[in-house]
Amino acid sequence: MYLRDEQIENITINTGLLIQMHNELLRLSQSIPEYEANVDKEISNVHLVYTIRFDQKGYRIFTINDLLTNFNQAQEVERIIIQIETKESLSSNRIAGSFLELRLDKYQASFLTTSSDNEGWMNDAFSSIRDILLKNSNNYGYVRNSWVELLIQISGVFIGFALSLWGATKIAPSLTIENSFLISFLLILLIFSNLWAQIGTRLKWILNYFFPAIDFQRTDKDRLHWLTQAVIAGIIGAITLYLLSEIFNYMGKVLGGFIG
Repeated sequence: MYLRDEQIENITINTGLLIQMHNELLRLSQSIPEYEANVDKEISNVHLVYTIRFDQKGYRIFTINDLLTNFNQAQEVERIIIQIETKESLSSNRIAGSFLELRLDKYQASFLTTSSDNEGWMNDAFSSIRDILLKNSNNYGYVRNSWVELLIQISGVFIGFALSLWGATKIAPSLTIENSFLISFLLILLIFSNLWAQIGTRLKWILNYFFPAIDFQRTDKDRLHWLTQAVIAGIIGAITLYLLSEIFNYMGKVLGGFIG
């Protein structure tokens, strides 16, 4: 058995790409060794299967038209799995027989895997599907990398420092002790340091949400979704700043009365 696999990321999936891959998969399913060895062509021993998960539900379908219908009607596409399976691979749980699997997942790792006793078909299937995917690669790799994670961490340090300074100016006037500004600053910095681990994790999740490893795009639906999210994020940010200001004022009064 020969096998090749590779992780797939930073790819944009749209209806045009799905149709192009479907046409190529049909060619591959008719050139697979098991299909050519089948004497009775009317009884298919090669199966092309699509699995799509969207809006917290999943379907297993067998035609490109059904796939495109679900793809375009979904609010959020989470995963698409495309498989070429032979009778031998199904009956042996892929220990024998040829197969191809393309797993495209928005939030988890995605892989292209091909296997066969025929090395030529295995390489042809792997290379042809991989080339189609690479033609639709995007620039998300500039965002989804360790350097950006480091930048988030460094930004957190500066944000924590600035937030502590701002909070200290709100709290210090209410304290009747020496070095009230410094004490207020260190208090807020300590609180922020303990919260940053959770905040940083959440920021990385947001980054992966807006720049997923596999980006499913459908007409103008996803672009409108992004615009709505940006507006909501701006409103939430403004409300958060207002609430923080009120919280710091309240903390100043409470601490001032306690220390006094």
